[in-house]
Amino acid sequence: MAKPTISSAGIVLNKKPNKKSRFSVTGTNFTDPSTVKITNPTGWTTDTKFKSSTLLTVVATAPASASAVNDTGDITITVTNNQSETSAPAQIAVVFVSEDT
Repeated sequence: MAKPTISSAGIVLNKKPNKKSRFSVTGTNFTDPSTVKITNPTGWTTDTKFKSSTLLTVVATAPASASAVNDTGDITITVTNNQSETSAPAQIAVVFVSEDT
């Protein structure tokens, strides 16, 4: 099986604790199931939905510590296929918001 690769991600993350954000990841060699992880900053939980071999959608939930992050910055994400092949880490520019909705 080929290792997944990440081409891009469009991300705005809500840094309010326990609030959910949604984003997509495009790339290649995604399988069902695939798992997207935010590896930096730590503490975010994710729920990944497989859409196609080139598209994943993700629901991310902020940890309590996220409220201290800046309004813009970079995060690092990885994609793992079938709990075996993991992509190289991808650094993605993001905007962080603090919203109740």
